[in-house]
Amino acid sequence: MSFPDGFLWGAATAAHQIEGNNVHSDWWQAEQTGRLPHPSGSACDSWNRWRDDIRLLSEIGLNAYRLSIEWARVEPYAGRFDRVALDRYRAQLEALRRAGIEPLVTLHHFTNPRWLAERGGWSNPDVVPRFVEYAGRVIDQVKDLVRWWVTINEPSILAFKSYIEGAWPPQEPGNLRGYVRLLRHAARGHVRVSRLLRRARPDAMVSMAFAIWPLQALRPWSPIDQAMAFVGDWLWQGRVIRRTLPALDWIGLNYYSRTLVGWPRPSTTPPGSRERTDFGWEIYPEGLYAVLRRLGRFKKPVLITENGIADADDDQRPAYIVAHARQMQRAIEDGVDLRGYMHWSLLDNFEWAEGYEQHFGLATRDRVLRPSARLYGRIARANGAADDLLGTFSVT
Repeated sequence: MSFPDGFLWGAATAAHQIEGNNVHSDWWQAEQTGRLPHPSGSACDSWNRWRDDIRLLSEIGLNAYRLSIEWARVEPYAGRFDRVALDRYRAQLEALRRAGIEPLVTLHHFTNPRWLAERGGWSNPDVVPRFVEYAGRVIDQVKDLVRWWVTINEPSILAFKSYIEGAWPPQEPGNLRGYVRLLRHAARGHVRVSRLLRRARPDAMVSMAFAIWPLQALRPWSPIDQAMAFVGDWLWQGRVIRRTLPALDWIGLNYYSRTLVGWPRPSTTPPGSRERTDFGWEIYPEGLYAVLRRLGRFKKPVLITENGIADADDDQRPAYIVAHARQMQRAIEDGVDLRGYMHWSLLDNFEWAEGYEQHFGLATRDRVLRPSARLYGRIARANGAADDLLGTFSVT
């Protein structure tokens, strides 16, 4: 198993999930007032220990790192930008460059400044110029250090969790208007920031990170299940991608599993069900190949911005990594322009409404590397893997 020269092997994190004490954000406010079940607290203390994180990346043998910049730190109050925060993010990026690690920077990963949330957040059209202004400050600070950019992470997940399910701030279940507005404003914000980035750095590569869980018919023989899968997939994922496609230099893919849909739902687990992660997600590597082939039809570079597994015992992650790498190579052989893979996550971190109950890290919160990190590092350093290593691991 081998990959193209220059392939990016990395890990991914998000600021609120690892930095700690993100006190000016809407999530922190919801945590402190008891509207969310778990407080993030100091998280992994990466705001202070970011040098340790870079050391881990180097120790594993990775050549890329996807991290996010926290809007609530950069602009804690409307129109007031924190120079200290901007300088610290620049220092991190400079250190990554010195270590030979390519940074992929995300400008918005779920959390908002509290002042923005109080004005309606992403449901208010004013969020678009506010997002552009914030992004402009960050770009001015670090444009010479960053080529690969993600403007917004998983807008469909954020919209669903915030305005349909209502589990995340602003916790407005059943607010279809808020759901539609968030997706509309996220698309507009991406387009405007992508233009800003290309003016600031002509070789910038700009995308969004899309959560794509293929919707498949629970009963392939059922026309009802087939229709539900087709319509649901378009509304949930296809529409968002196509709306922003002209403004994407590449396509960011967050892939974890698939979703089986059908009516009526059976009361028992379907026969032949596969192994599941600690989170209860089905392990389905073939879905990654299917999604990569789907995205490849757009004739743009693709980069896997997240893929990983909740596995506290680390007994599933080695096979998981190998199985998904096989599907990546398969997609490349079939013509997909796949440029890299960011494993979620570098560290066990604050997993949103699940708190610290799920363990996605190649390393623990105390920064102890798991055995799977060594395996992943062998693949990354070799830009592939020999048959003897591949034969050791399999996923059923």
